[in-house]
Amino acid sequence: QAQECATSKKEFLHAELTEGKLTVKFKAADTTRNADFGYDIHIDGRPHEIDPFLRSRANNSIKLNPTGCWTHWWDGPDLLMEQPCVVRGEELVHRVARVLTGDLLRAHELITKRATGEELLRAVHAYVRVPEG
Repeated sequence: QAQECATSKKEFLHAELTEGKLTVKFKAADTTRNADFGYDIHIDGRPHEIDPFLRSRANNSIKLNPTGCWTHWWDGPDLLMEQPCVVRGEELVHRVARVLTGDLLRAHELITKRATGEELLRAVHAYVRVPEG
């Protein structure tokens, strides 16, 4: 069941992007959810509540975030996200830098220990723009 969920098709559509807001449309159908909804992400360097419906349907680090908030800001042309997470009682920081180059979106993930900054995980996920139609 976990493998099917992890490898199932998920669609993220960045429907609108301004300096202060990203509107995302999300679709997924897998072992844990059947979802088709949208949400806004505020981009201002301050913590904001994660959309409650997104939180209820997520099966990723959002579920491990005890505050229910995340922070987004621009670093030059890159969009950064940071949120606290707790895994097996340990406080962590999950950061993602979204880097867009042409039709390729790379998500650079970094997970560190909150107390020491020790790096626990570094990963890159790549997404390709799919033509409409």
